[in-house]
Amino acid sequence: MALFKPLSDIGHGLWKAQIFTSALDLKIFDFLGNGEKSEDEILESCGIKNHRGRDFLNSLVAMDLLNKDPASGKYSNSESTQMFLVQSSPDYTGLFFQFRGRVEGNDFAHLTQVLKGENVKNKLTDFNAAYDADPNTPKFFGDYMKSCITFVSQLLPQRLDQFWKSVTTFTDIGGGTGYATIELCKAQTHLIGTNTDLGQCKPVYDEYTSALDESVKSRVNFKSLDFFKEEFPKGQDVIMMGNVIHDWSDEVKFMLIKKAHDALESGKHILIYDFLIDEKNPKNTLDNFLISVHMQTIATGNQFTSEEITKYLTDAGFKDIQIVKLDYNESAIIGTKI
Repeated sequence: MALFKPLSDIGHGLWKAQIFTSALDLKIFDFLGNGEKSEDEILESCGIKNHRGRDFLNSLVAMDLLNKDPASGKYSNSESTQMFLVQSSPDYTGLFFQFRGRVEGNDFAHLTQVLKGENVKNKLTDFNAAYDADPNTPKFFGDYMKSCITFVSQLLPQRLDQFWKSVTTFTDIGGGTGYATIELCKAQTHLIGTNTDLGQCKPVYDEYTSALDESVKSRVNFKSLDFFKEEFPKGQDVIMMGNVIHDWSDEVKFMLIKKAHDALESGKHILIYDFLIDEKNPKNTLDNFLISVHMQTIATGNQFTSEEITKYLTDAGFKDIQIVKLDYNESAIIGTKI
């Protein structure tokens, strides 16, 4: 049976993910954010009317998302749940998991077709069309991406402190709401940042920046840019692309990197942060391989190895390639224009 347990864990993965997503939808973790509650209190407050709601709650306990007091039977959030899944927490990333549970799981239902090379509807090929089809999409996608980059946006100014201290201006290509630009300028008070994305993202950017202290707000700005059709802004010390090139084919990846090269002056820098895969030791980067497969189900992209991204950069005309680990699965890649 020991040999079967890993297979069982994988096979039940979808069930676990859906239980997790439903707990977020029902705001169970938010309800427990102020302390432990009884089963009846949770069921009533969160609108759970199923005849065996406690099985759902106990599943969350078994998954280490909740704690259960053996004496009182009351439930409370686990330490990680309290930190990352309660909306009032500054480290909240619940939307990241909700999006994956609702949307990405459906995309993975087409994985066999994708692997067989069959045409799959609704692959993302044009953000303009996606944003125009539903005016709520820029806000939804922007909030989702914020939850995706919450940690890396905090780590970029910390782990690359000396790099940022050596530059003044930067442009974030495809920066959506501007969250990464804002966090960088908060942490590195000398930086002047430009967030670029499609014009439909501007109202969401304005919402994100409206409450900023003037000392930060005066150093960030938004520039409408369709990076397929337009050239990148010139005169910058750094052009940054975070979780952008993995959306697209190898040809488009190189095209975007070459556009960055053409916009920069000699001695200036490109900075890419993304999820590198390790093909020699796949177990080292399981999450990143999962992301890579996901990118193939929803778009035309994939993740890449350190050797592949280094080749893209050197072929485009960059030198002195540096790769810096930011967290357990994301890295920053820096190149300098020759």
